[in-house]
Amino acid sequence: MVARDERVDCGNDVSETVSLKTVAIDLTGAGEIGTVRAVQRAVGRALAFSRLSVTGSDLKRQPKTGAVTGTVSFTGGRIAIEAWPATGYVSLDIQGVLRPEMAMTAFADSFAAREAVLKKMRLPSDGARFKKPLATVRASAARKAA
Repeated sequence: MVARDERVDCGNDVSETVSLKTVAIDLTGAGEIGTVRAVQRAVGRALAFSRLSVTGSDLKRQPKTGAVTGTVSFTGGRIAIEAWPATGYVSLDIQGVLRPEMAMTAFADSFAAREAVLKKMRLPSDGARFKKPLATVRASAARKAA
């Protein structure tokens, strides 16, 4: 059994290591994300690029905002998705066995995004000690008082 914060060999001919941590990817300027079907196709293309397959999907379009939200399960993990067609913004929280840099490239290409930002996170549930962020964000009221 492998602990969630350890690294394991991915078993391909390149012999790179894969992280089991949580990874967040923010995409801006994404293309066709107005329907559940379009988001499912984009996620499927990204996972196929990573040689993984979709095992389940629970995506819904929100009637008030038009956002597509939900989760997609794949072999080795799951992805929480929020896609906002009005702004072209897509947020992906990936938990499972997937190389972060490869995931960022695959999802940026499949969603035809203009910009992609990768954030590696450590959650308390990952079995690692939670660390405070390097920069603290203060609210506007706190800035005025300071």
